[in-house]
Amino acid sequence: MISAGLNGLNLDISLSSARREILLLAPPYGNFRKSPQICSALSCALSHPQGASLRVLCLPDPNVFTWAGELMSLLRPGMNMQDKQRELAESRAFLSELVAMFPERVSVLELRERPNFPAIIVDDQIFFGHFAHGPVMTPEGFWCRVEGPVESLFESVRVGTEPSAVEERAAYRIVSECAYLLSQANPMDL
Repeated sequence: MISAGLNGLNLDISLSSARREILLLAPPYGNFRKSPQICSALSCALSHPQGASLRVLCLPDPNVFTWAGELMSLLRPGMNMQDKQRELAESRAFLSELVAMFPERVSVLELRERPNFPAIIVDDQIFFGHFAHGPVMTPEGFWCRVEGPVESLFESVRVGTEPSAVEERAAYRIVSECAYLLSQANPMDL
């Protein structure tokens, strides 16, 4: 399914029904914090007895990693460095709140490599978008949602075997990006 804007894919419904794992590769997360539907959906998934775990990949300090500042310029066009730092601090505050509420279920990792696109994985649903130079922000761009055997795709990445089916190969590309970034990221204490 393709949607103009992430909201058209009912991410909140997918998040609230998650039972295995949620992976967020869509920093910064200030817009998530500002959305009552997303906050409620995450709380629902993480508080359910058989609910999902949450892994979040966040941006590092742009003063340390130049690419993070460049990426923030794509994500927040026209924003000065002070505002970018504020946005990143708000994002980390949101993640810190999630860790405080669900310490056994939430882990936050700091990216060490630049992501090539935003992605959100909820059990076997893969949401992905794109970065672009221009004034329209990422959540308002085109987003896709596909279904795929996410656990087996991560296992295929781990052992180095590529699937043969065309659709699984396409999903494998997205999962491979996520697996690579996870392998390079550092756990964060918030």
